[in-house]
Amino acid sequence: MILIGLPGLYQNWLMAAADPTSKIQTHGDYNFFCSQSRFKWVIKQTLNTYPDGDKNVVVNLYVKRINIVWYLYNLFEKTYDIKIMVDNLAQDLVDKGHNFSIHEPFKLSMLKINHHDMNEVIDFFTKYFYSPEPADQEVFRVLGYTDDKYINVEYDMFSHPSKLKEVLSAVPNFDAEHFDNMYAMLLKTNKRYLNRKQDFLDKFDNSQNFDVLELAYIGYVLSTMQGKSMNWSNPKLREQILKIKSKEIKDFAQSLC
Repeated sequence: MILIGLPGLYQNWLMAAADPTSKIQTHGDYNFFCSQSRFKWVIKQTLNTYPDGDKNVVVNLYVKRINIVWYLYNLFEKTYDIKIMVDNLAQDLVDKGHNFSIHEPFKLSMLKINHHDMNEVIDFFTKYFYSPEPADQEVFRVLGYTDDKYINVEYDMFSHPSKLKEVLSAVPNFDAEHFDNMYAMLLKTNKRYLNRKQDFLDKFDNSQNFDVLELAYIGYVLSTMQGKSMNWSNPKLREQILKIKSKEIKDFAQSLC
């Protein structure tokens, strides 16, 4: 059996959750280390050719375009415990981006702008959500790849255990009780990521203390709603629009989530 993994997307956990003979332990604040599994782990962005789904049981992780923004929290904060934290995103990318090849292009992008100015950082990511460039960001070249012969697991399924369990039940010797125990462990350590979308939507009704990725995503949502790009880097304009159109933006964002 083969797992085609993506950085930060619960790869070690999944190898254990779908295999009742596995051995796993926590690693750092959010991650896991699976020391024994029937799965062979391959990293998606390093593959030149994909495994044959007729000859192998293949679990394939993928992310839909609309979920790229939420996946970035996992990619930045969880991958290899480098901890590029969204609350200090631009500076952490500059300081730590060289530690992993997929983070490095983001670091170079931050160095091309005034990364100390959050308005410029918001503008960068707003534009980025429209069109992530595969040539510059190697992970996005393969992020959405699926195969009908694979067991395809999308980012969103990790927040919906019944759906995830249903999909993984196609794995030979899948054990539902073992999966439930493993999911309880995942939920205990990864609420920040598993509840990402709902936490974002809740902010519209509460503090509206949006982080830099959320603000950039709102700019993307608003431009999509209106069919034209906006000067979202202007803080006064952002504040005014969020005050006037908060419910409209939330409703549209919820339809995308």
